Amino acid sequence: MMIGWAMIVAHAWRLGVLGAPAGVDAPSEPTEDAATEAAEPAPTPPEAEDAVAAAGSEAEPTVEGEVEATTGVEPTANEAEPTANEAEPTANEADEPGAREVTPPPPAAPGTAEGSFGGPPLPPAPAPAPAPGQPRPWRGRLWFDLGLGAVLPAGGQRPGRGRVFSGAADFGFGVRVLPWLGLSTGLSTYVHEVGVDTFLTVDGDLVDEIDLGRLTVFELLGVRGMLPRWKRIEPWAEVNAGVGPYREPFARRATAAGSGRVRLGLDAWLGTTFTLGLDVGYRWTVIEGTTGHAIQPMLRLGLHR
Repeated sequence: MMIGWAMIVAHAWRLGVLGAPAGVDAPSEPTEDAATEAAEPAPTPPEAEDAVAAAGSEAEPTVEGEVEATTGVEPTANEAEPTANEAEPTANEADEPGAREVTPPPPAAPGTAEGSFGGPPLPPAPAPAPAPGQPRPWRGRLWFDLGLGAVLPAGGQRPGRGRVFSGAADFGFGVRVLPWLGLSTGLSTYVHEVGVDTFLTVDGDLVDEIDLGRLTVFELLGVRGMLPRWKRIEPWAEVNAGVGPYREPFARRATAAGSGRVRLGLDAWLGTTFTLGLDVGYRWTVIEGTTGHAIQPMLRLGLHR
């Protein structure tokens, strides 16, 4: 019962129906000034302001410092160390005062050239091509030629002098001992004489018979001088001499004959091994102590190697 009365009195005191008990101040309602003072923050002591300023100055320099100051996480190794590209100075940085000096590579040995990016030495440059009008390299040490032409009698005494315009053929073989000097040998054949004989047949008819006297000359030795100064045209001159058989018309036996020739020629190179040439020669022939003269133009094809 007493407890019930105590609870009623306490409740009534709270509602303000009853006055406050003796020795206890009644609660007062907060005024507007008190509420404003409660809302304003308490002043910060000077020592606390200095501590906050020092902490702020340490956190401002970098973003990583802000993160560390805020989160307490340290930067990783990749973020803390500069990369290889960042560590190397650029061309502009190298020009600035205080930039590190770059030591040049040692010079290459005499007579050699370094390849790109430090590779093996480069091969030597090819020899320059000769200028027009300058001597050119040898065009081969050996040659073989085949010629077709004619023999035109030009005077002399018979039987050394021929009496017929005849076709002629020859071939030769030679070797260059120097770029401008060669030795040759060959064979030449042509009709030197034509004979006509009239005889009587068994029926009593007269018949003319024609026989050819052919001269074949083995040109034992020839000396040729060449002028290899142009790219495709090569002038040359040659002197040769030889001996051979001559069979007169209607003769059963051959007669020994001697012959020599001087000729001037011009070869045009069709390729690295072929030439087409034209030459004109003077030929003298000695038969039975008589000398004949002839002009011999020839067109020839040559093979060189």
